[in-house]
Amino acid sequence: MYKAQSADIEKTYEELEDDFSLFKKVPEGVYIRLRTKLAKERTEIHKTISEPGVESSNLKTYFRQGITLSTQLPTNWASRPMLAKEELQKLVFPEGVTYNREKELFLTSKVNTIFQPIPRLNCISESDKNKQGSISADLSNWVGTIGF
Repeated sequence: MYKAQSADIEKTYEELEDDFSLFKKVPEGVYIRLRTKLAKERTEIHKTISEPGVESSNLKTYFRQGITLSTQLPTNWASRPMLAKEELQKLVFPEGVTYNREKELFLTSKVNTIFQPIPRLNCISESDKNKQGSISADLSNWVGTIGF
């Protein structure tokens, strides 16, 4: 995205140079003002491009690792020692977990971004609840198969 913007600015800059120096279509005052504006935009885009961050090629890798980890959370929690559980808890809840003694509830102020969609994926939407008239129709697939 930024590379395309940078290319557009470079093209506009070259056209402005040509219009001023070759064709004399642009007055000098307008040329200076536009050249300054384009130079500023070019600098900002180059600065943005050079800033470190998550590259889109790595984004898929991070996303896959997050999904893999999230599908293994219950197993990892049950099979790990206390120190590993604390690290896992800090990963999922970066700002920690508090306990409300009056209501006997655990509270979290922030959930790691990769895990935020999980509760929405586990709930049943209103349209699904109304399809068969009751929630029990949708929950029937949660019951195990009948066996001997």
